[in-house]
Amino acid sequence: MVSRESHKIMFLFRFFQKIFSAFILDNYETIIIFGNPKQKVVRAKIDTGADRSSLDRKVAEELGLLESFNIIGEKSYKSGLGQQKRDVILVTFKLKGKIIRSQVSVADRSHLVYPMLIGRADMKDFLVKPEI
Repeated sequence: MVSRESHKIMFLFRFFQKIFSAFILDNYETIIIFGNPKQKVVRAKIDTGADRSSLDRKVAEELGLLESFNIIGEKSYKSGLGQQKRDVILVTFKLKGKIIRSQVSVADRSHLVYPMLIGRADMKDFLVKPEI
């Protein structure tokens, strides 16, 4: 027989799980990227090892995000491909119901599975569920 205390604990566990699930990120999430005037749904990789987010150049072009008024600069990045200079653009996207406005680097991610990588700067207010 299950005790009354066990029922309370299970109830509280399920209750908090529902409340906080909106703030817990898996290693991969579906996001909506807002463009000018289009939007696109993509799968993004959640990368706690990256400082900033990165978007595939083809997706950025498709959404009209590489217009001169939207490019805010250029930054040098070290990656597995070596040292690269990348455009930095302003991007608005929706992650787990939250609208995020961010400065995102643009890179050729066509050889990768996920067209967007979300870095730590855009994970404020979220917890990341580690994959074991």
